[in-house]
Amino acid sequence: MLDPKVLGAAITPTDAEIQAWYATNASEFQTEETVDLDYVEISLADTARDYVPDEAALRKAYDEDPTRFRSAEERQARHILISAGTERTDAEARALADEVAKKLADGADFAALAAQYSSDPGSAARGGDLGFAGRGVYVEAFEQALFALQPGQTSAPVKTEFGYHIIRLESVKAGDGQDFEQVREQLAAALREQKAQDGFYALAERLDDLALENPGSLEPAATEVGLQIRRYAGFTRAGGGPFGNNADLASAVFSDSVLEGGENTPLIELDSGRVVVARVAEHKLPAAR
Repeated sequence: MLDPKVLGAAITPTDAEIQAWYATNASEFQTEETVDLDYVEISLADTARDYVPDEAALRKAYDEDPTRFRSAEERQARHILISAGTERTDAEARALADEVAKKLADGADFAALAAQYSSDPGSAARGGDLGFAGRGVYVEAFEQALFALQPGQTSAPVKTEFGYHIIRLESVKAGDGQDFEQVREQLAAALREQKAQDGFYALAERLDDLALENPGSLEPAATEVGLQIRRYAGFTRAGGGPFGNNADLASAVFSDSVLEGGENTPLIELDSGRVVVARVAEHKLPAAR
């Protein structure tokens, strides 16, 4: 086993050897190509930050959807599932379901029959109890039968893809509503967010238009949209700084029209809620170190 680090520990290159290596491998010792960027950025987080919706806007938002601030009704069900398949045919399953339904009609205990007959192991151990659930949880035929029952009522056998269900409605939990004052802050936050999004997209579209109409300068665009021109030095083909490694921006910045022609980039989306237009203030080519 030969370890280069051990073998090299006793070797000390001379200045002449180091100079010769540098001269022979000069391409390895170059600074990276960079540009200094002037840019105008729009952030969703900064849009409509100080917007305060008035009472009329809040009331309108509350009244637009009466169900928005009301939780859905939930129903507690029990069921006995008689499945068909490897154990029994569909006809046999229906016959057994009818038999169990008759036992219930004659006064038998639902939980005891669920434990004895149900093919649903999860609920059978709990006497068929499925807990509370709202609409959209169960398959359609099951849901229709459940929501047609009154508390304490038991359905006739209901066929689904799983077999035959005998369903009992135990209780109903009505949906809870929230009045206007309870949701005032929630409404205000939603309206601020909507206002911010509308303002963000409108401002971004205007910035894009202005940058294209005035390709040789960012000043007209920045002045009209009311934003400052910032500068970042040291942007490379791999990106950098507040822009991360955004490939779209790097491609635009190092294109001929922007790098050599002095034009503005088009509007570039940095991430969700951040866009930028940039131009090259100074181009620094690789140089020997």
